[in-house]
Amino acid sequence: MIIYLEEKLSDEVKKDVFFEVIFMTYSYIHRKINEEAFPNAINLYDEKLMTGRGKGKYTYKQEERKKGEKFIKELLDKYFPENRIVYFS
Repeated sequence: MIIYLEEKLSDEVKKDVFFEVIFMTYSYIHRKINEEAFPNAINLYDEKLMTGRGKGKYTYKQEERKKGEKFIKELLDKYFPENRIVYFS
């Protein structure tokens, strides 16, 4: 998606664009809704990478999240070096 944006956005838009990066939180209900609505979609939930976050919700373990943050930051630095990340959650 980042490469696609870099290729498709106009230079004018690229001057002003900023980024918000949000890691998904999963729950049993979300998984079931997605499975029903999108039966051919990739199941992104992975017990080995996720940890409980209360009330049946799951998020990425800190180690995995840090890897993801690093990866995304590196891509944005490469393709949008003049732009900033205003929110990372």
